Amino acid sequence: MNRQEYIAALEKGLEGYSGEFKKEILDSIAEHFAEGAALGMSEEEIAEELGDTGEMIAELKEMAGERAEDKEAEKTLPHGENRPAPERRSSGEDSGSMNPAPTFVIETLMSGADVRVRKGTELSWEYIRESRGLSLLSAASGILEKLFSIRTEAEIWTEESAGTAKLTLRGGSGKLNVTVPDEVRNLRVSLLAGDFDTEELELDSLDAGSRSGDVAVRGIRAGEIRLKSTAGDISADSCDAASAMEIGSTSGDVKAGTCTAADLRIRTVAGDIEVTGCGAKSFALQSTSGDVDVTSCGAVRMSIQTTAGDVKISGDLSGELDAGNSTAEVTTVAGDIHYQAEDTNYTAEIKTLAGDFRNKAGLPSERSGGVLRIGSGSRHLMFKTRAGDITVAK
Repeated sequence: MNRQEYIAALEKGLEGYSGEFKKEILDSIAEHFAEGAALGMSEEEIAEELGDTGEMIAELKEMAGERAEDKEAEKTLPHGENRPAPERRSSGEDSGSMNPAPTFVIETLMSGADVRVRKGTELSWEYIRESRGLSLLSAASGILEKLFSIRTEAEIWTEESAGTAKLTLRGGSGKLNVTVPDEVRNLRVSLLAGDFDTEELELDSLDAGSRSGDVAVRGIRAGEIRLKSTAGDISADSCDAASAMEIGSTSGDVKAGTCTAADLRIRTVAGDIEVTGCGAKSFALQSTSGDVDVTSCGAVRMSIQTTAGDVKISGDLSGELDAGNSTAEVTTVAGDIHYQAEDTNYTAEIKTLAGDFRNKAGLPSERSGGVLRIGSGSRHLMFKTRAGDITVAK
């Protein structure tokens, strides 16, 4: 979805609201597109970072005191077949429990509350009320903060339907502690402004994000792990994803340590990326203006891309994963590249247009056309930059 399509979808979804209200929202969205373009992002990438237009419209309506979804539509399937609406009720309490379900959803609306999830014997929750005087932060770099503030009073809603249990916190800026039993296989978390923290869970999938808060996970074992924040930092430690691990942040930093996955992907716009002791068959890191620091990570295929950020790699890039056939490609536009490893069993291709190259590894080199090759080992490395310097060292 490009800029025009994104703004048109929002404008249509906000029909019926005052012209002044719509103008402020749409002007803020246009400003966000301009800021992203200045960082070198495409319109499609900016739209992805802003998030789904339907979710944003629903949040605006929730914040305006309206239900985002039509109640009658909840009761009808797309082909007209009637179904019972899920039970949705206000708990009226600061603690409680729900029937465990394969999928458990936690969301916060108009709230700056932090959420902490731990393993337990039942699906239960406890809300600790605090008053921190926070102002609202939201997905599109403060699009809504001019319009609303976090509600002082917290209201907790629970909703149960076939296969899914949902806990919604509206308002407040305290702490929500949740325990999940083994019956919960899929955990979905969507926070507005608070931090999310969890550890030592075994799941089929974890999908967690916070618009402006930090996200921290430790010891998670799952088929898929997806973590996202717009303005907060993200950390993943000692996690194992049998399939994919995807981490994305707009302006926050990302740190991953001793994580494994078949497919590991990390992307930031302005935040730095730091990866230590991680292993994957396919390994992709991308940042627009943030720096990338990789230490002792193993991969069969590794790709690192930045526009203005520097890239620093130290330690072996193959680890225990197919040491004889691993490949790595590092590309920057204006950032420097520094590679340092004791093991010199590699052949590196060096390409730079305006930058300098320093061979501090003492490896033999030869030039063919515009490509400089150093070393004669079995692993294949490629370092490319337009204006940055490249250094290879032991």
